[in-house]
Amino acid sequence: MLSEAVHFLEVLLADGPVSKQEVDAQARAAGFTNITLRRAKTALGIEAVHDGYGKGSIWKWSLPSKALKKTKDAHPNGVRPFENQEYLLSNLKQCHPPIVEGCKLSDILVHDSLILLKTCHDIITAEVRDRR
Repeated sequence: MLSEAVHFLEVLLADGPVSKQEVDAQARAAGFTNITLRRAKTALGIEAVHDGYGKGSIWKWSLPSKALKKTKDAHPNGVRPFENQEYLLSNLKQCHPPIVEGCKLSDILVHDSLILLKTCHDIITAEVRDRR
């Protein structure tokens, strides 16, 4: 019965998110119990998202996003992840010695990106202020 419920959810959610209310109604009509539906949801890794605020808000179910779940899957053969790029790490250690020790390279790159974004924001804000 679980495999049928999994297939049911795959078909129902194939075109995008569906309200939990609609999922429950169709599942009942198809003869699935709540526990079987929850087990199928877990087996598929279905994402439940709250849409809206207040009285009109609803829960929606959707199939999991296609994003890679494991970083090792993100690197084709012969391409090394950031942490294995020693030359990048050594260059960053020269630029940021106090923050680099014990940090992953990806964390440092995010940190530098945020600083760059803040700098751009400050420049744009100053230009807008000067035009007024």
